[in-house]
Amino acid sequence: MLIEELKDKFTKNARHFVDFPEVIFFDDFADHVEKLFGAEIIRFEADGTIAMWLEFTYSENRFFVTNHFGDYQFYVEDEKCPEYILLEIADHFRQLLEKDESEQINSEQFEGNH
Repeated sequence: MLIEELKDKFTKNARHFVDFPEVIFFDDFADHVEKLFGAEIIRFEADGTIAMWLEFTYSENRFFVTNHFGDYQFYVEDEKCPEYILLEIADHFRQLLEKDESEQINSEQFEGNH
């Protein structure tokens, strides 16, 4: 099954709850899932260049992540998944995928002074 077919099949009734910029490679992204205590990868597929599909379970919920237009898009199978679980997932991946703009600005200012 192709990655687009997986997306069409599994995300149709799932809840799309957060996007993050696609700033790391697929394998590094999958490795980060394993750092979330209690998470288990069910399926990980990548076409080698453009598309990625990842399924994992966490706290008795099934999650799907795919990439599209430069973002990792997160879905949960159960539309009634508690918000605190969605926040735990978002916080876990935010640490990896969002850059702290203040650090970037401070770094640029420091480089300009030398």
